Amino acid sequence: MSRTRRESAADRAGCASDPRASGTGRTHASKMYIYVFCDAILASALRLPELPPAATHHAPGLFFRPMLATEARKSEWQLFHQWVLPGGSVWLSFSRGPGGYLLRFNGLADFMVAADLSHIAGYWERRVPVDTVRHLLLDQVVPLVLSAHGRLMLHASAVGIDGRAVAFAGDSGSGKSTLAASLAAHGAPFLTDDCLLLREGQQTVMATGSYPGLRLWPENAAALFPDGRRLPRVAHYMTKVRLQIGGGPGVRSSSSSLPLARLYFLSGPQSERPPALQVTPLSAGEAFRELTRCAFILDINERATRKTSFGQVAWLATHPLFRRLEFQREHSALPRVCEAILDDLPGQ
Repeated sequence: MSRTRRESAADRAGCASDPRASGTGRTHASKMYIYVFCDAILASALRLPELPPAATHHAPGLFFRPMLATEARKSEWQLFHQWVLPGGSVWLSFSRGPGGYLLRFNGLADFMVAADLSHIAGYWERRVPVDTVRHLLLDQVVPLVLSAHGRLMLHASAVGIDGRAVAFAGDSGSGKSTLAASLAAHGAPFLTDDCLLLREGQQTVMATGSYPGLRLWPENAAALFPDGRRLPRVAHYMTKVRLQIGGGPGVRSSSSSLPLARLYFLSGPQSERPPALQVTPLSAGEAFRELTRCAFILDINERATRKTSFGQVAWLATHPLFRRLEFQREHSALPRVCEAILDDLPGQ
């Protein structure tokens, strides 16, 4: 589905009333567009063309609206955690206060999460493009909030192969999006990029994607897709581009939850002599450590959240689903890597 058609569909999907929208000083309910994100229904005062629209009869469990700069200053916030980039600069600051949580992306935007985890309010300077705000909201904030609702949310990309999910997790630059894109370009239904919901099914682990969009470095997009050179940027501060899956020939998306067949943890980018192609099974302890590193967790210091998150990861790690995948970061190596993945998948 093209961006234009997706926006029109979202407009037609209907609106929900946010009973707490008066936080901006308005006395009437705000118009909210209703979308699907993983298994959650999100109502937003900001149009989110990346997301598929939800049916109008679905009741939202999460609301988003823009806020005034003064709203984030009404509470006193106590910093308790930070995400730091490899160069040492702070990327995201986590603060706690009487009103809930404040997530501050340095120099870009603030997002305030209500104490009951049902409402998100965002503030950004006029110079920050709305595409950047949508990226921060969808790819960082919403997964963090859903994790606090008791969901196991992972930084992982995934596709469907023979009716089962195959997922990839790893640090930035490890190649998880590129691998998922390569498989999708060759006919595998695309499931998600960088946010995967895992939950317990009947004698299996079920995987659900966030939304049908890929974020790729321009050179990878150009190598894998015919229109890769003309794709829009994800955000103004990065060169990555966004491909909406489902709108091009040979590229399909899957909105279904699929049983998880494999989750591959990718080694980080190598500066000297990348390792040869190698697939190695992980023990339950190794899988636990890797899953903990790639899980979204809003408040690691909150005891109930920590107990729930670690309990979910411990349960997941007992399944024989996990592999370490090492390979050369070259486009010419992708066919061999994809073939090795197919050969490694368990039988039906």
